[in-house]
Amino acid sequence: MRLGAGIGIGLLSVACISGYAQPQLKPGEGVVTGSVKDVSKAAIQNAQVRIVGSGRTYSMQTLSNGDYVIKVPPGTYEIYVSMPGFCEGRRAAFSLRADAKVQFDFDLILCAYIDPAYSSSNGGPAFSLPARTDIYQSETLGTIGAANLRPYVLFGKRQQHDDVTDYSGLIVMDRELPVVYTYNLLTVKSASLTYSRKDSSVHATGHVVLQDGSNTRYGSSLDLTFDMGEPRVQLVE
Repeated sequence: MRLGAGIGIGLLSVACISGYAQPQLKPGEGVVTGSVKDVSKAAIQNAQVRIVGSGRTYSMQTLSNGDYVIKVPPGTYEIYVSMPGFCEGRRAAFSLRADAKVQFDFDLILCAYIDPAYSSSNGGPAFSLPARTDIYQSETLGTIGAANLRPYVLFGKRQQHDDVTDYSGLIVMDRELPVVYTYNLLTVKSASLTYSRKDSSVHATGHVVLQDGSNTRYGSSLDLTFDMGEPRVQLVE
C-alpha cells in the first residue's frame, strides 16, 4: 500500500456536461468528461486534466465553467488534475470500454505555495511550514482481480487495527469533507470507511453516496465485497 498527501477529491458520474456538443468520435473511441471545482463548488478555469495510459497522455485545460472533455481509445488509464495553488486531484485507475462515456468530477483543495524567490536555497529567509491537517491524505490499496486494478482512498485520518484500516473524513474551512474510495468506475463517499486487507471488502457509514457508473444513490451505510474481481454492493438507504 502507498500513502500520499495533498490530494483533491475525485468523484464519478455519467451525466452529460451541459454546454458541450457531442465530440466526433472514431469507431470504438470513448469519452471522459467532467468538471473541476474548489470545495466551495466554484468552477476552476485552466486546470490541467491529464489522462495517462498505454504510454500516451491525453490532456486539455478546463473551460471557464470548469468543464473538460477528452476522447481516448479503450484501455486502462489514470487521471490527474493540476492547478497552481491547489493540491493535485486524482482517483483510482479505471478501464474504459469501447464507445463508453464516463464523467469524473474533481473538487480541489487549496495547498500551501512557497515562492522560490523566498526559499533559503535562493538566499531568502529559511523557514518551515507547520504540518497541514486540512488536506487529504491518500492511500493506494491492494490489487483486486485479474485486471490488476487497485482501489484508491482519500481521507483525513486513519487508524490501523491488524488487517483492518479505519478512515475518517476531513474538515476544511468548517466544511466536513467525506472519505472518498474509488475503484475502477466505482466511487463511494462517506463520513467513515473501514477496509479489510484480508478480502478487500469495505464498510462505509454516514451520509453514503454511491456512484456506480450509471446511477447515484444515497444511503446510511454500505457494504462492498468482490467476487472474482467484480464489485458487489449492498446499500442501506
